[in-house]
Amino acid sequence: MIEPVWRRLIAPINQGVFFSLPLTDWLSSNIDNALRYSNENFAWNSLFGIVCWLAWKQRNDFVFNDVQEAWDIAVTSITWARHAAGPSREWRRRTTAPMPQTVCWCAPPLNWVKLNTDGAWDPTTGIGKAGGVQAELWAILDGLSTTWNLNFRHLVLECDNARIVKDFQRCQSSRDSTQLVDRVRELLNRTWTVIIQYVPREANFMADNIAKLADPNRRGVSFLDHCPVFLQALLDADRNGEARLRLPQHRLTSCFRSLPRV
Repeated sequence: MIEPVWRRLIAPINQGVFFSLPLTDWLSSNIDNALRYSNENFAWNSLFGIVCWLAWKQRNDFVFNDVQEAWDIAVTSITWARHAAGPSREWRRRTTAPMPQTVCWCAPPLNWVKLNTDGAWDPTTGIGKAGGVQAELWAILDGLSTTWNLNFRHLVLECDNARIVKDFQRCQSSRDSTQLVDRVRELLNRTWTVIIQYVPREANFMADNIAKLADPNRRGVSFLDHCPVFLQALLDADRNGEARLRLPQHRLTSCFRSLPRV
């Protein structure tokens, strides 16, 4: 008899409806029930299907093979459902990974200027080409100095190093701050308005590509009067607000996609 199995698996409050439905409604309502079963990690419809199959198999073995197995259908069904839920949870975890996002460089507000900084690094090795964090700090220092000397007093500073941005967004220096960091803070504390914000690398490609031109053996600031020819398309894309695809796990592969302007 299968009825005792169902009564062991179904809460008493739900047994009246379960045993009173016509066959077609009974099947459809249970198959469509994707609610979580008890405190388990699988849904009721998964357990329902396993119980039906095991009961059908056990009955066929008894009728056609004269084999009456002694295993407990209820316990076996729950065990199988738990086993099946394990791989499915792993599959859901993998398939619900962060989705790609579209990002783009955004122009500053009216009467403001924007400073994008970066320290070059090699994505194949992860090694900074021009000193890593130190290169980024020097880029910020030189960029701020140049902006100040050009008499701009409303500035948006963008950097794709989240740690550096977070450090400078704090009001006070930490005890282990370096002389270079203190020099940057001195510039930030002057009488002007500077907004510091993090920007994804995919929205900072111009600064990233220009930084890659740096010669690690050469010190000082270099000024470019014109955009290098091989970067003109990238500059035009930023100017036109074209978006790039930001892939999960910080992979740098990107592509352009036109988006409606807002």
